[in-house]
Amino acid sequence: MKIHQLHNLIDWLNKNHNTNIVKLPLKKSPLSEDSWLSGFIDSDGSFSVQHTKLENGAKKRKISCRLRIEQRMFDPITNESYLHILTDIANFFNCSLLTRTQKSTGNQYYTLTASSRKSLNIILNYVNKYPLYSSKYLDYKDWEKIVLLILDNKHSGFSDEAIAYAALKKSQMNTKRTEFNWDHLDLLSSSPNNTLGKYPNALFKSINTSTGNSTLKRPLINEPNYFYINIVGGLSNNRKYSTVDTSSLSAAVSPKNNPKLDNFYVAGFCDADASFTVSVLRKSNMKIGWSVLARLNITLHKKDVGLLYSIQSCLGGVGTITIRNNSDVADFVVGSVGDLVNKVIPFFLKYPLITHKRADFIIFCKIVELINQKEHLTLEGIQKIVNLKASMNKGLTDKLKQAFPDTKPIPRPVIDKSLRVINPWWLAGFIDGEGSFTVSLRESSRYIRRIPSKFNFSS
Repeated sequence: MKIHQLHNLIDWLNKNHNTNIVKLPLKKSPLSEDSWLSGFIDSDGSFSVQHTKLENGAKKRKISCRLRIEQRMFDPITNESYLHILTDIANFFNCSLLTRTQKSTGNQYYTLTASSRKSLNIILNYVNKYPLYSSKYLDYKDWEKIVLLILDNKHSGFSDEAIAYAALKKSQMNTKRTEFNWDHLDLLSSSPNNTLGKYPNALFKSINTSTGNSTLKRPLINEPNYFYINIVGGLSNNRKYSTVDTSSLSAAVSPKNNPKLDNFYVAGFCDADASFTVSVLRKSNMKIGWSVLARLNITLHKKDVGLLYSIQSCLGGVGTITIRNNSDVADFVVGSVGDLVNKVIPFFLKYPLITHKRADFIIFCKIVELINQKEHLTLEGIQKIVNLKASMNKGLTDKLKQAFPDTKPIPRPVIDKSLRVINPWWLAGFIDGEGSFTVSLRESSRYIRRIPSKFNFSS
């Protein structure tokens, strides 16, 4: 095994360079007690995600996550077997150890695949305690998000948006990753075994492999040229606002001055006042003549801009908030694919919408997946997006219907009302967005003034 090669190197150094390096024996402590196994996973492990494809129309939607480790059966120099250590790892991860033979070379390998719920819990607990340090750490963090989705799922199948999210994450992992960020190497400074001190941040660069450019501390996710996300919506032209004085509003409101909201409140408010939209626009400067903008936006009166800051905080601080010039309107806009994938979609998977807007969100996730896979850069992909858009919100405009006469709208997802569990905070948020409290004055036939009060929903 490699320890023999290490001992040979130590012998050579001690003999030829007058060193006195001590040769340590094989480690025999339990795998759970130190970071040795993390180093082994960093070298020979792989994280993968599998899921049912939405287009196959399967009734039962499945998602699975796996950690796979493969190692040759015998050391090529000493011919010693790796059976003992691979058996220990398989037992630790609560999975089976199998063998395979490579057809082209005849080489034999031990292989283990950990994918059960118990195994996934063991992996999360161990790797989060003893983190990885190669770029595989980035794959693990994406993989971890899907694992948590699996562990939180109490049903036998998964929703369309969960499948779409898994597909989106899978498309950005392993060999398909184009953005690398090395901030996690700062964890080395907090390791109890670290003897190197804290590495200067300047040593670690984020690299965009799709362009070959290198920049310090760039965001992990690259933003495509044609993709924007906004939270849009729901300000009607005839809405009446109170006569509150907003002259000093901008000075009084800041992100730090606003209270933390309950996440279910935010879900309820977005069910009422946010909308997911996709725009397909004719662009003469585009190669195929079309561009696609996916948007998610919340628009409120500027007196409620503080609420937008609180919602922004719940969504991870992403996006921008602006008050329109010469207007009483405030907009919260999120505009990067990284923010959508890493903040917005996971939020609404964990704190789901429960009105008809959930169906729009499901379709929106499918369109985002197509955009992420660059299918919006082909006419065939644009047609797929138009087929989906036809079943969203108000459907297609007359111009789009004329431009895409072969459109076949996909069936709009049916929301199972029996699975609705209304959280009290969701209801509070929904009332804040859609409810209205009114008091009206009128005279009765006997000239006695009556003051009826009402609580209404208008959607």
